[in-house]
Amino acid sequence: MARTSRSQMVTVLQGVPLFNGLSKRQLAEVAKVAYEDDYAPGDVIVKEGDVGQKLVVLTAGTADVIRKKHMLATLRSGDVIGEIALIDGRPRTAEVVATSPAAGVVVYATAFRKLLDTVPALSRNIMLALAARLREVDEHADTHG
Repeated sequence: MARTSRSQMVTVLQGVPLFNGLSKRQLAEVAKVAYEDDYAPGDVIVKEGDVGQKLVVLTAGTADVIRKKHMLATLRSGDVIGEIALIDGRPRTAEVVATSPAAGVVVYATAFRKLLDTVPALSRNIMLALAARLREVDEHADTHG
């Protein structure tokens, strides 16, 4: 796939909730290390049990989260894949499979860790995304438990 230009990548990143509140300069820092990738239906975006090497933010399409052959959730544009494995260094807890033609912004582990140090607003946004996910799990447990 052709490399997206830095200015095109900044435009893509502006539409992603994970990057809300970042300045153009901060978005440019992310754009320096980010790549766009395309996925066909059935493509495995991340595999359960693998060591996390990348974070992916869906920018188009849908993907299912599957753990031990059970479908847990459907992800859509703006959803983040793989940040937990990058943060804690443990194997991925689920597989994510594209269910439609999809695209994503990819940031590899080393670059992601540097971004967390150099773009504090990104660290805050990651924490907010994780907190929202935990609340969602809690609410699901309360209504189904």
